[in-house]
Amino acid sequence: MNTMTRVLSIITVLACLLALGAAATDAAANTTIVTKIANLQFGATIEACDPFAGITFDLESPAGTQIGQGTGCITGDVSECPDGPVPGCHETVYSTLTFTLNGRGTLVAPSTFQQVDLANGLPFRSTGEITSGTGEFVGAAGTVRGQGVIFFDGTTNATYVVSIR
Repeated sequence: MNTMTRVLSIITVLACLLALGAAATDAAANTTIVTKIANLQFGATIEACDPFAGITFDLESPAGTQIGQGTGCITGDVSECPDGPVPGCHETVYSTLTFTLNGRGTLVAPSTFQQVDLANGLPFRSTGEITSGTGEFVGAAGTVRGQGVIFFDGTTNATYVVSIR
């Protein structure tokens, strides 16, 4: 194979990869995904996450069918609350959320959680911007918004809305 043929082959492969990436992003564009959080586990070991700062969970459709899995890696917080739950104490927590949707791909969204300690849990609202994705979500942009209560027994009524534009 001569040099010109190699260069043309490389250009052809790159063009195909770019086209596949554009097709993946186009497939997910203008998509809204509503999911409930289930089977929340604290203290999970997650790559590139401080020990005990990891959270794992299942993603379910509003009807309760499992549609994927997720992780959260707590990356920081702004709090004047003492250790342990102090009812009425407000906190801001930073976390990187990763949602892996069965057969579709993965979305990553660094997120900010506003939460208040209660005697039995943490009501919260969170917002994040999608920064990367795989599969159908390569090159995706959009938001991840959540709200609900994470109860200290590990249960939750949290829901998330993923809006891809």
